[in-house]
Parts: sequence; structure tokens; C-alpha cells
Amino acid sequence: MNRAIDELLLECRVLGREFGAAQVRCSRIFEDQRQRIEALEAELIRARAAVIVQVTALWFASEPAVGEARSKRRAYRPRSGVDKSALSVPVR
Repeated sequence: MNRAIDELLLECRVLGREFGAAQVRCSRIFEDQRQRIEALEAELIRARAAVIVQVTALWFASEPAVGEARSKRRAYRPRSGVDKSALSVPVR
């Protein structure tokens, strides 16, 4: 009877060790995937920004009147009775 208990305890220790090793492997894979996803998301944001810059440049190049109107436009100056602090945009 004592031998059966010893074998059962040994098997339990072996299974516990293997389960722990599997958890470590899964955690490592999970962390690698998290880092990869983070890098891909950052790359996607940079690519989207590049497209926005290119499209904007093409639009300005194809619309010469826009550039002229922009250069002729006067800067907005609120009237003296307007609270200028309400016009500022908070920067994060």
C-alpha cells in the first residue's frame, strides 16, 4: 500500500512539473505575441499617417486655388468682448 502511495505522489510531482513548464511556455508565447501585435499596431499607425500626408499633399497640389485662398486668409482675431481663454484648446 505504501508503494502505491509513493508512486501516486511521484506521478503527481511529475505532472505538476510538466504543467508548470507548459505554463511557462504559454506565458512566453503570449508575451511574444503581445509584443508582435504592439509592433504591428505601431507600424499600421505610421502607415496610415504616411497615407494621410500623401493624400493631403496630392490634394493641395491638385487644388492651386486652395493654397492661394489660404495665404490670403486673415488670422482670426476675436472681438474685444470675447473671452480669449475660452478659445484655447487644451493640449494633452
